[in-house]
Amino acid sequence: MATTTPDCIPQVARCVLRGNSDIFTFTLKEEGTPVDITGYTANYAVRPVPPANSITDDTSAEISAIGTIPTGTDGLVLFNIPPDDTRIPLGDHLYDIKLTNVAEDERTYVGGTLTVVLSPSSNSIDHSQPIAFSNTSLYETDAENCAV
Repeated sequence: MATTTPDCIPQVARCVLRGNSDIFTFTLKEEGTPVDITGYTANYAVRPVPPANSITDDTSAEISAIGTIPTGTDGLVLFNIPPDDTRIPLGDHLYDIKLTNVAEDERTYVGGTLTVVLSPSSNSIDHSQPIAFSNTSLYETDAENCAV
């Protein structure tokens, strides 16, 4: 599979059940300390994997979302992707998270593969066994190690 996510940014593989909400957070840190992102905007985009012979990754986003920055001082961004937005083709896609500061400098901080899978049918679940799950994942990246 071809990937267009630069090697110089953290690669985080993600998975989402097609037609389900995708709720996750991202925290920007520098040397382990949260970065103040007050006034920043955060964007999440998912695109199809380009064909192996493609020379560009300039494809339309299948999912595009603006994150919520609750306080800014803790470097935390919340993304809440509604179920209708995750109804994209099954399989691998590429995603990235970009932050834009008040000077309008845009920078990609994390990216990778988003795999979209079918929700298991209720007939395939053993309801006699407890199921542990978490619908929120925490991604942190260190700004010092990420020059794009």
